[in-house]
Amino acid sequence: MPVRNANHSIHSYGNGNERQEILFLEIWTNGSLTPKEALHEASRNLIDLFIPFLHAEEETLHLEYNRHKGTLPPLLFMIDWLN
Repeated sequence: MPVRNANHSIHSYGNGNERQEILFLEIWTNGSLTPKEALHEASRNLIDLFIPFLHAEEETLHLEYNRHKGTLPPLLFMIDWLN
């Protein structure tokens, strides 16, 4: 596997009510791709995994807008997502 190890940490900074957080990522690879390339590929994979959830949310909003009662069955959705 190109990615040998990855770590993350979240750090807060700022004063009083003006607190912010920053995400630190550490990525070690075997040299076949850079850490930046590995992060880009992993990000694309995560986006592809979350797209079905976005479509399910859009369908739910469409059903509510048309005043139809109904929900998307979560198990059926997960089965479709896994295939």
